[in-house]
Amino acid sequence: GEPLPARDNRRAILAYEATEGGAGVLTRLIDDPKAIAEVARTALELMHFENIEKAISDGDATLLTDADDEACVRGCYRCLLSYFNQPDHEQIDRASDEVKQLLVDLARGETVLQQQTKPDAAAHLWLSAFAAANLPEPDALHFEIGEASIEYGWKTHRVAATLKPLTDPLAEQAQAQGWELVFLPSSPGEGLPPELVELLGGNA
Repeated sequence: GEPLPARDNRRAILAYEATEGGAGVLTRLIDDPKAIAEVARTALELMHFENIEKAISDGDATLLTDADDEACVRGCYRCLLSYFNQPDHEQIDRASDEVKQLLVDLARGETVLQQQTKPDAAAHLWLSAFAAANLPEPDALHFEIGEASIEYGWKTHRVAATLKPLTDPLAEQAQAQGWELVFLPSSPGEGLPPELVELLGGNA
């Protein structure tokens, strides 16, 4: 896996298969609703935690306990550390409360595929404006950030654009979910925000 959009600006994880031709792992992660939960549960086991089932059933990571016979503190070469993630060793901390709760939450969840939204007439105008500025085509239309429906999203860049007013709660929710949210003018004729063009590597 690789952090996106950059190692020093981590908003998402790009997962790929290193096996030539693929081993079907990514397909299973998408098609099997419980596969991500199984991965998270296994991660907790590898991280030398006990009382995992209780923590998952209660949704409370504070119930996790360290295995009695383990001397691992932040991470070791039997759990999280490897030759391939050496540049990230200083940032790895298996004892992080946020990390533990995230894994517990994932272990309680299921993967639900989002229905693809077809662009309407207004969206086609914006899509044409994005293409004219050499921006990549959005890979998400009308998806949720918090309780707000956001019109355009570029998942690989973790950039989103909306016609809705950028209120403080919406901006905070977007940041919490790892999105860089940009406000669009009322019509493409008013021009694309320079911030959006810069974030997506296009040209105004």
